[in-house]
Amino acid sequence: RPLRVVQVTDLHLGPFMSVQRAREMCVTIAEVVRPDLVLLTGDFHTPTTAKSSLGYLVQALAPLQALAASGRVFSCMGNHDIETDDTEHGVVEDLTKLKVRLLRDSDAVVQVPGVGCVHILGIEFAFSGQVERVQSVVAAHPVPPEADYALVLLHDPQWFWCIPPERCCVVFNG
Repeated sequence: RPLRVVQVTDLHLGPFMSVQRAREMCVTIAEVVRPDLVLLTGDFHTPTTAKSSLGYLVQALAPLQALAASGRVFSCMGNHDIETDDTEHGVVEDLTKLKVRLLRDSDAVVQVPGVGCVHILGIEFAFSGQVERVQSVVAAHPVPPEADYALVLLHDPQWFWCIPPERCCVVFNG
């Protein structure tokens, strides 16, 4: 059967997306869609409200916690997630509480029953030197030969072209 993936990106919790609305979306994902994997591609907060909305991420993504605990939810960081040390620390702490696997220039291999082996590479957002970063991270994390699928999480869509087409099936951007 085909691999079923849901991507959640750019929630920007605060004035653009309420915790309740994000939570309802996550309930639908977990209980109705029931994907093999959930991929979170960053920008969980809005810059102007990031400090006051820390902790909201746990509430918003709570319906995905069972999927995360079974090793089926992965994330990379977006630019708004790393703008300040407080925001970065808060996002990392919230994702850790939820048991979301945060891929920061790192990869993971997951066996999906009935589908096969999936290699997931998460590339950290960078405010400068992104081309070199993407190329070096891709080079440092080759796709294992047993992988049936190779996915890349890369928040900033302007850099997907740095990833060789033979390197992955799909690049998930913000």
